[in-house]
Amino acid sequence: MTWRSVILRFVRLTAPRRRPGLQAMLGATLMMALVGTVGIAQAGHALTPWRNSLLYNGLLVLTWAIMLLTPVALAAGSALLTYHHMRHEAYQLLRLTELPQPALFLMHISASLYRMRVLAAIMIGAAPALLVGMAHSTRVWLQRTYPTMMLSTLRYAPLPPPVYSPPIWRLNLLGWWPELAGWAIGVPGIGLLAVVFGVGLTLLWQRVEMAALAAGILALLLGGLTLGLLPALPLENLSKTAHVILTAGLATWPYLSSLGLAAWLKRWA
Repeated sequence: MTWRSVILRFVRLTAPRRRPGLQAMLGATLMMALVGTVGIAQAGHALTPWRNSLLYNGLLVLTWAIMLLTPVALAAGSALLTYHHMRHEAYQLLRLTELPQPALFLMHISASLYRMRVLAAIMIGAAPALLVGMAHSTRVWLQRTYPTMMLSTLRYAPLPPPVYSPPIWRLNLLGWWPELAGWAIGVPGIGLLAVVFGVGLTLLWQRVEMAALAAGILALLLGGLTLGLLPALPLENLSKTAHVILTAGLATWPYLSSLGLAAWLKRWA
């Protein structure tokens, strides 16, 4: 029996029964993305510079909350689940075998993600709705701020100079920048990074409360700080190549960091 099959057996053993499988969760993720995107798009079409929409604002706030707070829940949940798995009889028996430490650490991460796959599916499905909602919000703000401006179909069309503080001006234009899409793609990676932290800190400290709190705070800070980079950077002066590089960096750094952090923390499995 290979260590991969051992991990799979442990994940299934520690997971409660009668929960949706991975195929069902994939379908639910796609359905949520479709329904959320269509819903917020329809609500956004009713927006004008002089008329607001309570439904649109509510949906937009909900999607922002899901994207920012779900990694926190994943971080805290991974710490709690790891502590539970450490006390499981099957895990104690596995530690007596020759199963390598990387496999034990991967087993904790896999079991945590499997147990919290519903949260992960909700977060991934909310990303397209957030991008569509922010595009509508930015369109209305541009029409209100620059009523005589013809919005170009070009993605990187020149924009008028800021009418007030540049960071606040860029924040109102958040839906205009392609970097927001890179951030939204990277948020599930921040959730994965938070899970790795939650598992590693629990194994290291053996104190689930401290590990859950530290991993949750870290997840919130990473999501907020990377988002805060967008209004802080002079995005309006960047070239197309710089926009592509920055967008790709925001989308990929959490996943690469997760791999590096897991390789470092595996020694405490």
